[in-house]
Amino acid sequence: MFTNFFLLRIRSHIEYDITKNIYEYIISRDIKKSLTLLTRNIDEEGKKLINLILDRHNYIYKHNLILSKYTNSEYLDQDISLKKYFKKFPNFDKYLFETFYSHNGLKYVSDGAIKKIENTDVIDCGAFIGDSALIFSKEYNFRHIYSFEPEKDNYESLKRNIKKFNMSNVKAIKMGINSKTDNLYMNGEREGSKISTSGENLIRMTSIDRFVKNNNICPGLIKMDIEGMEYDAVIGATSSIVKYRPVMLISIYHTGKDFFEIKPYVEKISNDGYLFKVKKTTPFDLIREVMLICIPKNTK
Repeated sequence: MFTNFFLLRIRSHIEYDITKNIYEYIISRDIKKSLTLLTRNIDEEGKKLINLILDRHNYIYKHNLILSKYTNSEYLDQDISLKKYFKKFPNFDKYLFETFYSHNGLKYVSDGAIKKIENTDVIDCGAFIGDSALIFSKEYNFRHIYSFEPEKDNYESLKRNIKKFNMSNVKAIKMGINSKTDNLYMNGEREGSKISTSGENLIRMTSIDRFVKNNNICPGLIKMDIEGMEYDAVIGATSSIVKYRPVMLISIYHTGKDFFEIKPYVEKISNDGYLFKVKKTTPFDLIREVMLICIPKNTK
């Protein structure tokens, strides 16, 4: 069982960088209007989480020393052990809670919606070392899973894990996702890598729309966790979203633009064709792993 307790500690630089971006976004805009658009058609649980996350950002931005009792109440009465996955997938490189427990948010999608996307394709943006691909491949009935990972060491681990765990329907793709196809740079290493307009490591980029069109893909699920490039990636997936109405699991915690603008944009281009949930997929962090879950309305 999860204990509602966090120790007194110093704010991490990652927390501050994320909070600074979102805090500066808030103070530079009509945040009341932005918040209204974000929370429109979101259930009460999601609205409470949004307000809680924003309160945390305000606190973290102003305090270097953190004493927090924050937690996700939805976990308090649940067994959140990952033991079954330790046994099912022994010696995996890294058992991330947000993947192995929350399935990157797919756990919060109804059985009817999941049934609807069986035997369709998955576009896994930010595949890391193959953790999400492993869950999608072994726990669900998808046709093909296209796992995009541009960071060289992560990509090698991804390929190794595909072979090690016999993920026969997973294809590793050494590319990044954005709204265009320009080559960009990658800074940092492993899970902290970020795409930038300058740097040392040049990487190939593509858009979801271009990839779907060129490879005759039928996307039923799109998952994005790409370190602040999510809004740009959604722009580059506009035609695919309109045409295929995939379930989408989109990380929105990296930037203010992601947090406030992705959901209204999806509503607009889909002509209000989605239901939305906002979930925090791990209780072990104050502000990270906040997911926007987009579920087509034509599913039960």
